[in-house]
Amino acid sequence: MTNVVKQEDVDGVIDFATQTFGQLDILVNNAGIMDNFTPVGNLTDAEYERVMAINLTGPVKLCRAAIQVMENKKPAGSSLITPQSVASSGPGVGRLIPWLNTLWWG
Repeated sequence: MTNVVKQEDVDGVIDFATQTFGQLDILVNNAGIMDNFTPVGNLTDAEYERVMAINLTGPVKLCRAAIQVMENKKPAGSSLITPQSVASSGPGVGRLIPWLNTLWWG
């Protein structure tokens, strides 16, 4: 597991992939956490900063590190995939998904 908040961890995972596979063709940038659904009025600065560091800053760090490797790849052609959280697609969706999973997988 990589801590996407730490630049040295991000660089390490990109280096590992490049050394293992010879080049980097794709990055599936799927770093993210869910908070405890704390109402905004009760959210502490520390909780907010942790979520933003992992969910926003971390993926940007991964993209930057991957692009530096992908730009020099021959033949050219690479993909960056950054999925969106289903929790951001509408109100209450974050609580709906676990319930739906009980229907589909239960």
